[in-house]
Amino acid sequence: MITGMISEKLDPVLNDVFARRADGALISVRTILDTGFNGAFCMPKKILAQMATKPISVELYELADGSLVAEQNYAGEIIVDNQPFARRVKRHRFRHGADGHGHAAGKRGHF
Repeated sequence: MITGMISEKLDPVLNDVFARRADGALISVRTILDTGFNGAFCMPKKILAQMATKPISVELYELADGSLVAEQNYAGEIIVDNQPFARRVKRHRFRHGADGHGHAAGKRGHF
């Protein structure tokens, strides 16, 4: 069962989410469940730099000012509820991870 809590900002925060480091060890990742999103796991750049990843693609994003920004996507391993998931991982600028609910399909949650 996936467990978590509702933060002071009313975000659903998951417990027991880990990323696999390059040396095989696990890193605990404070993760917000984004129920409106089912894409890549957005990882803080500090943790992404430690992970065992492989570059898989580059995506272009258009910013509000019309400029384009290229972001690298990686393949990496995320562990949720003691179950490993091969996921597309991308860098973001926050201190927590953010994930859609694709890995949670068929699982019970308790918040």
